[in-house]
Formats: sequence, structure tokens, C-alpha cells
Amino acid sequence: MRFKLIVANQEAQMGSLKPNCKQTRQKNQKNEKLGPILDISKQFDTRDHNAIFERLNAAATVAPGFKLLTIMELDLPAQLARRSYSSNPTTYPTSGTKPILKTQWFKDVVESQKPFLANSPDQMGDQFPDLDIIKSLGCGSIVNVPVVKSGKTVAVINILHETGYFTDQRFKEALALAKFL
Repeated sequence: MRFKLIVANQEAQMGSLKPNCKQTRQKNQKNEKLGPILDISKQFDTRDHNAIFERLNAAATVAPGFKLLTIMELDLPAQLARRSYSSNPTTYPTSGTKPILKTQWFKDVVESQKPFLANSPDQMGDQFPDLDIIKSLGCGSIVNVPVVKSGKTVAVINILHETGYFTDQRFKEALALAKFL
């Protein structure tokens, strides 16, 4: 799957793209913490998904922060989700696929394209069959961000951290990550 990527302008840390819009620079100065995420400079096609995912990882490390970051690409016709990136490939390898189940989570995140936030394992409910693994990694909160292209959800970014981690600000920072894909 080819993703369109909106790349952050971090010349010293992440490349040499220059902003193409004064308005973009002004907007991003308002929230310096999100610089790697929101200093949007240019949109381009690339086949180097690893570079895209590494930039996403670098940005997510700055804001909102994470203990686990994964990206699941969705193949809706085949009813499969494939993990295309994992910050912990030992526990969550990128070769992993799983069937898409038509749960309430699916309806909300994939069909309605709404992000999901749970700030405790209890709030995750039965939506995550791997909850024991999640907790074993020290994670107790999650944000699932749908990635929408041409009106369709094509992937979901999963950002996990300790219980209670996602404040309103961190939730907004998590949502901004979808701009990378």
C-alpha cells in the first residue's frame, strides 16, 4: 500500500525539506512541542515505508510519547489487518496479521473514523484480546487513530502508554500523528 506522507520540517534532526508556506510556519510556532508533527512542509509519494515509520516514531517520541507504537494496515476486502510497523517487533512483529472483527471498536474507529481513547485497562474492555500482553509491557492506556485516505480508513495508528497517561493535550498530539501517513 502506498501512503501519501505529509512530512515534518526538522532540518537539523529529520531532513532538509523547507516549508512551502508561511502560514504553515506560523501555525506550527504556536505549539513548539509538536514541531516534528505539525511543521508540515510538503506532501510526496514514497515507497520507503520504513523511513516514514521511523519519522512517525521520532515524532511520537516527542509528543505524545509512548511505550508501544504500532501501525495496522487494513485490507477490508480480505477482512485482514496487517501490522506494518511496531516499536516492539519482538512482542508485536510486523509480519503479524489478524482477522478484522466487526466489533463496536471497528464500527467507531474504522467505519465512523473516530479515534478511540482508553486511559485504563478497564476502559479497553473486551476490545483488545491481547490485553494481558499490553499490561505486561507496562501499558494501561491507548489511543487508536484512524488514517483516512480518499474517505476510507486504510490504517490505524496505535499509541500505548501507562495507565492514565493521555491527557487532553496528549490525545490531541496523538491525533496529529495521522498526518504522517
